[in-house]
Amino acid sequence: MSFFKFCPSCASTHFMFPDNCRFLCDDCGFTYYHSIAAAVAIIFTFEDKVFVYSKKYQY
Repeated sequence: MSFFKFCPSCASTHFMFPDNCRFLCDDCGFTYYHSIAAAVAIIFTFEDKVFVYSKKYQY
């Protein structure tokens, strides 16, 4: 499976997909991890306090 025809960083055609979830360029070492996971994050601030909430997914 190929997401790219050329490396987005150096335009080389010498790359591989070792485990079908990451793109690895042999020439420049550029690595792109393909992830389709969705997530939601909310950040609230009030005066000098910060609240962060995140939820990845639910089955």
